[in-house]
Amino acid sequence: AHVAPPNRTLSRQDVACGRVQVRRVRAEKRCGRSGSLLRVQARRGLTGVNASRVVLLPLVAVLDAERFDVDALLSSVGLAREALSDPDLRIPRELVGDLWRAAVAKTGKGALGLHVAMQMQPGTLGLVEYAARNNATLGDALRTLARYSEVLAEGATFRLDVDGEFARFTYAVTGSPQPPSVVDFVLGYVARIMREGMSSPVVLHEVAFSYAAPADRGPYEAVFHARLRFDAKENVVVLPAAALSWPIQAADPHLHAVLDQQARKLVAELPVTDAFEERVKRLLVSELRSGDPTARGLAKKLRMSPRTFQRRLLDAGTTHTKLLDEVRHALSVRLLDQNELTLGEISAALGYSDVSAFRKAFRRWAGHAPRRADSG
Repeated sequence: AHVAPPNRTLSRQDVACGRVQVRRVRAEKRCGRSGSLLRVQARRGLTGVNASRVVLLPLVAVLDAERFDVDALLSSVGLAREALSDPDLRIPRELVGDLWRAAVAKTGKGALGLHVAMQMQPGTLGLVEYAARNNATLGDALRTLARYSEVLAEGATFRLDVDGEFARFTYAVTGSPQPPSVVDFVLGYVARIMREGMSSPVVLHEVAFSYAAPADRGPYEAVFHARLRFDAKENVVVLPAAALSWPIQAADPHLHAVLDQQARKLVAELPVTDAFEERVKRLLVSELRSGDPTARGLAKKLRMSPRTFQRRLLDAGTTHTKLLDEVRHALSVRLLDQNELTLGEISAALGYSDVSAFRKAFRRWAGHAPRRADSG
């Protein structure tokens, strides 16, 4: 096998001690660092938002099978194959995007993400994938992917919403944007989940992409068999809501329970990043509308104990009260500018018991009483 040049290849010691961002407990002793999880920046400009090494395995496997020089591609973005065999490795998400871009350029396949999603072997994404595929129903499988998405990639989230006869499964990424090939891979993989192991494949209604339409839509039509929409606000797979209750035929509920418990532990052990704080804020927006925005309610949604939830917020230098305040302030400004709701309706939307409580909070934020834009 081809070996990348020494100045680009990373040994396990190199990986653990600083040439690629990785977090591992065992590395502390070898590097002489303190703390429960090691964080080392690979290069300037990285955000500290990382992904599990398993997210690259499908791409590497397909490129290997098609006899591309994978070692050279890995080396070009500062990675090495032996590093990917480390089960504890977490890679800067920027490098994940860099590798996909390099692979698209090398192969000449604009729809490489779809190709990899269709060719990958089931189970390649490890614990989270197995936990999802062993749920009783498709809806439960999608909720598992949403619950544990940050085990695979921090700052990458899924959201399942039901609106009448349709369900929307949305994929979003905070921080640095990912290339279209990554979006294609994720949505293509989701489409496979919705078809494989079902008594009958789910017929998708629509698939939306947040980037411009490609020159060749053929591969997209062949994979999704649905209405396609590009330059959309979000990356979304739309399916019949009734399909959420369809059973997954080969599911093992006992195995799912074991895997789900392990996934919870992994989530609890993830170091806090800005991505976690942003995820809590998005959840607060959703729960303020129709749910439970309390710390206990959010912890339950995130499938972690209230104590773990509060600890992760404290590690990020914030609290539930502070984030709730920030979200309410931002939402209040937006709602006032829209001129569509009365102050009473805005107060209720933000979870205040009455208008006076809202007025008091807004005066604390802005230094003046709340005014709709049309009131001058």
